[in-house]
Amino acid sequence: MNNEIEAENKAILLHDLRATMVNHSGLQHEVQVSLQQLTELLQSITPVNGVHADAGNAMNDEPIRSRISDIFEEDIDQCLPMLQVSSEKLTVLLNRFVSSDHNDLLSSDSTR
Repeated sequence: MNNEIEAENKAILLHDLRATMVNHSGLQHEVQVSLQQLTELLQSITPVNGVHADAGNAMNDEPIRSRISDIFEEDIDQCLPMLQVSSEKLTVLLNRFVSSDHNDLLSSDSTR
């Protein structure tokens, strides 16, 4: 009975660990996409040898600056705190998993 409870607890822990890792990966991807968008936007408004990269389109920089601001405020500013929480949760779950494996090893050593 005790082994069944331990196995069930370990299965729950593994499920929580996987779910947190998937969440963490998704958030990391969102930040990566946002940084790529920022890079492209900044390149479009940054003068190269005194000339805009897209000077032929006579573009207005204000919509681009507004989009850059949106990316920071809506994407990055929201994802970074969630990544922090996700990292902390991963640490806790991994510590629990390592602790449970360590306890399993100790209990199996005592039965030898």
